Amino acid sequence: MSRAKVAALAASLILVSPAFAQSQSDSSVPTIPESQIEPRKVATTFEFVATASSGNAFEIEAATMALERATLPEVKALAQKMLDDHTAAQAELLAAGKESQTDIAKPAPDGEQQGLLDKLGAADTAGFDALYVDSQVFAHQRMLALFKGYAEGSDPLNQYAAKALPALQMHYAMVLDLAAKMPGKNAVQ
Repeated sequence: MSRAKVAALAASLILVSPAFAQSQSDSSVPTIPESQIEPRKVATTFEFVATASSGNAFEIEAATMALERATLPEVKALAQKMLDDHTAAQAELLAAGKESQTDIAKPAPDGEQQGLLDKLGAADTAGFDALYVDSQVFAHQRMLALFKGYAEGSDPLNQYAAKALPALQMHYAMVLDLAAKMPGKNAVQ
């Protein structure tokens, strides 16, 4: 193989999102302590609303799938918690959006989240639980960064982000704890 082809292949592998790069047998997602997740500043209110809404939609769809397909009781319990909390969070987001006169489109997972949902749907029974937990690590890292970056201010949407942040932090801690206990997995880094 020529040097140019090797360089192009290496560059393309670097650009592949970690969420999609794992095989079903090694689906671990790199984790970081919640305290080291940097706030993500958003350019517009719409960007926050769209990202938060798609995050809730992903959580609801992934949890629904996990309630049907998971085999471990701990994973089913986590899925039920995610379904309950993110359904409520979406209702609160809609209320905050209405109060701040910001329209919120019908919630739907974004492209990356849809890719994770597709991967969950295609997972075999033996690998589903670990993949679901790994998807939760990734999703909560992403949402923590977003909500930390939007939690300051007096707008109802800023207040929503500040109010929702402790629940997201609790979710992330729960997910990391469960990830560390998953059968056949090393402790989360």
